[in-house]
Amino acid sequence: MKDKTIVAEGLAAYTIERRFGWERHRPDGAPPWDAVRTMCARVVLGEIDDLDGEQSSLLGLYNQRLKEAEGIFAAEPAPLKLQSDTIKGLSDYVSALGRMAGDSRHQIYAVRELLDDIGSHLPWTGSADMQGKAIDQANRELRHMTARQPIRFTRLLLGGERGPADSTFLPGLVTQADELLATDFFDDMNCRYGSYEKWPALCTVYTGGGRGHYLYDADEFDVGIMNEAGDDFLKEPGIVWLGGPYEVEITCGPEMTMQ
Repeated sequence: MKDKTIVAEGLAAYTIERRFGWERHRPDGAPPWDAVRTMCARVVLGEIDDLDGEQSSLLGLYNQRLKEAEGIFAAEPAPLKLQSDTIKGLSDYVSALGRMAGDSRHQIYAVRELLDDIGSHLPWTGSADMQGKAIDQANRELRHMTARQPIRFTRLLLGGERGPADSTFLPGLVTQADELLATDFFDDMNCRYGSYEKWPALCTVYTGGGRGHYLYDADEFDVGIMNEAGDDFLKEPGIVWLGGPYEVEITCGPEMTMQ
């Protein structure tokens, strides 16, 4: 990245602007967007600082700008060039992470959250095309990196041809009726279509990372990325079939079918 300070200046300007406009809805009990936005910006800037082993103190610059803005009552939108340079800097950072060994998904996820948030702010929509491409790039890197992890996961197809059906990815090896019964996905389907007493299911188990690795079960972060991609995730290089599909039938008790 040629001028990393631009990213710090741009994210600081953006954070300050958002404090004087409408905010996106957050679920009850969730931290406010300002806190999430500031945390993501600090994570990203701290990591950019360390990317090349340099200490340019982008985080310090960001914090300084926020402190300088304390007590002000309005903020002008950032110039269009600063907006586009900020988004390009974030995109360059994702590219740099993609070229590195190791698992950088949490850093890329923080960038994607910032870019998605930027896209909801009307004064910054002049860079919407660049912002959309940067989000697509971050999503691709998240899928690629997840597929390279030596993780085990299950694709569940719940339902059949004569009734409601949907699919999801689950962490680990999930092939038993009682295991499926305990998932949030089944609870949601049963809530929506509670008149069904029996649910057919197909469970297919896969791994990431290619062959010949020590495997561990995927976690919620992993399957969150998989479910965003849908079945296209199975086309990623490194995904290997492990077993199945296993046919399972889930029988609901009377109390589960009463809505």
